[in-house]
Amino acid sequence: MNPSLPLGIVVGDRYRLLQVVGYGSLGYTYLAEVATEKSPSRWLLKELLPLPLDSARLQQARQDFARRTTKLYRLQHPQLPRFRELILVLNHEGGRLLLPQDFIEGTPYSRILTARRQQNLGFSELEVRLWLLHLLPVLDYLHRAGLTHQALSLNNVLLRHGDALPVPVAFGLIKEMAIAVQSQIALPAKDKSVAYLSEIGFIPPEQARGRQTGPHSDLYALAIASLVLLTGRDAHQLRESDPASGHWQRYVALSPAFSLILSRMLAADPQSRFQSVQELLQALTKEPGPIPPVVRMQSLRELSKPSEELTLPPPELQEATTILPTIAPLSEMPTQGTAARPSASAGTVRQPLFGCLSKVPLLIALIVGSGLLGWLGGRAWVVRFGSNNEFEQPSSVAFPPSEETAPVASATLPAGEQRRQTDLQRRRQQLNIDEGWFVELVNRSFWEQHPELKGRALTAEAGDRQWREDWDRLAADYLERLSRLSGEARRNLGRYNQAHRERWKTGVNALHLSSRAFYDLVDGEFLGQYPELTGQNLRDLFNQPLGQVWNAIAVDKLRDLQAGTGYEELDLSAGSVARRGRLEPGGGQAFVVNLPQGQTLTVELEAGEEVLLSLYSPTGSVQLLEDSPERSWSGVLPESGFYELAIVSSGKRPLDYQLQLTIKIPEAQDW
Repeated sequence: MNPSLPLGIVVGDRYRLLQVVGYGSLGYTYLAEVATEKSPSRWLLKELLPLPLDSARLQQARQDFARRTTKLYRLQHPQLPRFRELILVLNHEGGRLLLPQDFIEGTPYSRILTARRQQNLGFSELEVRLWLLHLLPVLDYLHRAGLTHQALSLNNVLLRHGDALPVPVAFGLIKEMAIAVQSQIALPAKDKSVAYLSEIGFIPPEQARGRQTGPHSDLYALAIASLVLLTGRDAHQLRESDPASGHWQRYVALSPAFSLILSRMLAADPQSRFQSVQELLQALTKEPGPIPPVVRMQSLRELSKPSEELTLPPPELQEATTILPTIAPLSEMPTQGTAARPSASAGTVRQPLFGCLSKVPLLIALIVGSGLLGWLGGRAWVVRFGSNNEFEQPSSVAFPPSEETAPVASATLPAGEQRRQTDLQRRRQQLNIDEGWFVELVNRSFWEQHPELKGRALTAEAGDRQWREDWDRLAADYLERLSRLSGEARRNLGRYNQAHRERWKTGVNALHLSSRAFYDLVDGEFLGQYPELTGQNLRDLFNQPLGQVWNAIAVDKLRDLQAGTGYEELDLSAGSVARRGRLEPGGGQAFVVNLPQGQTLTVELEAGEEVLLSLYSPTGSVQLLEDSPERSWSGVLPESGFYELAIVSSGKRPLDYQLQLTIKIPEAQDW
């Protein structure tokens, strides 16, 4: 069947259609490339309507879709695909709507399970527990955004290449939206079933009956997926009898605690299930109790190696459209960046991105005892950057693994260095800092200090010992500085972009602050932590790894301002107001005051010379003061609205300040 749009054309002024990767009741799904960027990125473009529409119905459908997909555009989670605004494509047949989303390079868990079946293997309870611990925070984020997946299955969860994290894709809620829109525009739907054929066994009873779904529905599907991994049986086989009856327990031996958790997730009555991810995580992270011994296991990375006995079946062409047309084994996936440091361990278990998982170390200890450490993580300091990182990636990163300069095995390093690297790795994981971004951050600082080493790998030889110590010292210093950020801010390091900054502007504007004043405060905080960058244009850092730290500081600064810390709206109705306080190194304070045009404002500041003063007019069209050492300003106000004052310390010690604002109303003229 020929696709509805010819391959090779550019749609939406930026997406070049490369090939068809799926076809279903809504139409085709295309793999597209954005070639206008410095590093071309790949996207999936999914048709939302099965037939071309006339202009009137197309406009109606576009407006309806735009309203329904608003929440999708706001999703910003490292384990979820990003969505972009709808694309309208017109041709001689009519118009079509396409929804762009991230192309995730990964392997569906259904194919991984098939590979294990060929060797008479399934997944152990420990593996499935960890799989859930990495996947549940993603669902919690989705549910808190007011969305449910509605099509969870092993086909629709990918093991992402590069970091081995599970990523849910192919949202059923998109098809549900499409069906609703088709009904609104009187377009007969080809298929009103939200679930695809490959997902029938995973959908909960209430969804199959067309009743209301909720977070508990996703958790039901996740329980079925867990049982398929544990038993190796197809979902429809497990559904031959009611899963709530517990008949599945004859196929697999699980710990009593985990059996109870799965049984509750599978309850026939939705109200008897866990009602939220939080509730499920609390049960899952309790002391797990005795776990059946593992007789034989293989890691995902081991299974991904080429083997004469092991072959992956070709992906099915269906609506789970994020499967690569040809998927290379994980061990053969191209690496986009490599660390300057050798590996600290053969593998790492990545910490879940969720605050309430404080009891995960209990599971980790059990895994270490079972010899299963390493199946989820990659080599400790090996970098693979995703295409959604905003900082510019060099065309060829130094210290690449090659036949001549392969990464040094940790066993060849002195015991003291191994412990030091392990401590660094553990600390980074505790802080939930992205590994790829962090290594690139340290690499760049290391190369600035030792430019003669850029282009060669550090070895385990005694001659490189000092360089290894320097790299580790830089890493430890960065970890100490980054620990001052909130967990929320650290979690997105490596992923901040212009879209985030635009949203922050909206947040500060609600406080009657402009981005100018906000950036003054963030700059001060940033330079307080990184004084060695004083004098540089900080906006030039936005495309560098260190610029991500500026963005993270902006996240925390906005939260502080919204909570009233470092921010105050003043009232000058009495004619004068005074404030005094103390600024920590890099600290700042913002004030706003609503004043009419024509009045005379006098600003007086008493503070050390390291304190800078900014005064901005409501529209910013009139230059008043910006990062000025001046201690007073007086003048007739040129505009009506909220005036902004920002005082920021560039000192290395706490500094006291006193601020006085006085307003003078013009006297009435007697004529």
